[in-house]
Amino acid sequence: MTQFHLIPPRARRASVWLAGLAIGMAALPVTAQTSGSSGLAEIYSNLPADQQQAILQQVGGGQGSQGGSGASSAAQSRSGSAAIQNNQQNARGRAADAEAMLPHRLRADDLILIEPDIQRQKLSWPTTAGTGAGAAPPLTGLPGGASGGPIIAPEVELKPEERTRLSGLDALIRSKNPYTLDPSGAIQLPGFAAIALAGLTEAQASLRLSAEPDLVKLDVKVTYLPVQRHGSTGLKPYGYDLFDEAQSTFAPLGDVPVPSDYVVGPGDKFSVQLYGSQNRTLALTVSRDGHLSFPELGPISVGGRRFSEVRADVESRVSRQMIGVRASLSMGDVRSIQVFVVGEARYPGAYTVSGLATVTGALFAAGGVKEIGSLRTIQLKRAGQTVRTLDLYDLLMRGDTSNDAKLLPGDAILIPPIGATVSVEGEVHRPAIYELKDSESMADAVRMAGGYTTEA
Repeated sequence: MTQFHLIPPRARRASVWLAGLAIGMAALPVTAQTSGSSGLAEIYSNLPADQQQAILQQVGGGQGSQGGSGASSAAQSRSGSAAIQNNQQNARGRAADAEAMLPHRLRADDLILIEPDIQRQKLSWPTTAGTGAGAAPPLTGLPGGASGGPIIAPEVELKPEERTRLSGLDALIRSKNPYTLDPSGAIQLPGFAAIALAGLTEAQASLRLSAEPDLVKLDVKVTYLPVQRHGSTGLKPYGYDLFDEAQSTFAPLGDVPVPSDYVVGPGDKFSVQLYGSQNRTLALTVSRDGHLSFPELGPISVGGRRFSEVRADVESRVSRQMIGVRASLSMGDVRSIQVFVVGEARYPGAYTVSGLATVTGALFAAGGVKEIGSLRTIQLKRAGQTVRTLDLYDLLMRGDTSNDAKLLPGDAILIPPIGATVSVEGEVHRPAIYELKDSESMADAVRMAGGYTTEA
């Protein structure tokens, strides 16, 4: 027997509200973070533990962690943030998969095959027979006419000179196969002006060519040839594939060790363990004016100071001013900051990242660098001044992260257009197109390409 359970109206409204909040959190955009996302996060952090766990389960983030009754609200907030980030990464991955399943759209340098053919037959659709005066009689005697489907008309009649002209045009166009779209995405057929095909599918390109006045009596078929290019035409710009794959996992930055040079700011949380004549633990948060309110010591100015300095200062004050008590200060949750990624980024805009984030972390959040952007002169701007220039070639070729600077609130990462480039092919270990700096020579280009092979 089928059983039915009645849900009280108040519980039903609550469940609908939770589902709506879960959908809102799951639908946060993967591009620039806005004030709407921070509003949802604030609503989430103020919910009871059981409702937070219900939202995590609905957005797919509640399976990996069990929110027990003893879990702190900060830990649950980090879990919620991790679930949102995972959801955003999964949404970007699903969008990429869906885009891969769509028909290929032609673009510059694509190789295509053009197959024109003289129209033999045309499809036409019968007119529905009416019942009034002057109505056309039903079409019969032709395939599809009785059932209302398409009717195959007799073969198109052409004059001998017209057929000869079309046959010659057909042979001329086929003799030039295959065709390569020029840098503007247009095709140059013999005897025709350039015809733009960029952005069209094969079927749309076929219709576009068939619409040319001199080709209206030809059935034109366009076929995209996904050939792998070799030699100089097959070279790809070096380094941009670093951002091709979206990050599949998200590790909460609250579990990452805080470096000693981390700059403390409003919103950072500290855990102070007192031992000796007193044994207790204090949870302190840096206020908006940059002060840490210590119960026995009063406000301590910590904003803008390095974490190592703050730790030494607090522990020293406790040992001096609280007799028989010592302290051990550690970092709790790290604040979030807003930075800007502008220029030739794949998704430019404002992003909310962890206070521990670096320039490369913000680049990954923005989807990476477009191929028209520079990988070698990425600028970190602070208060209008360039404070660091990152060369991603140092990271990719030598693993050097010395210029991958920590970010501060309001920082802007500018990706300028790409500079001069050189193609390196032949007997080198890593043939590709490399971006050059002003002082680099041919020897530097060969070194970037991995050096000579044994066959050079």
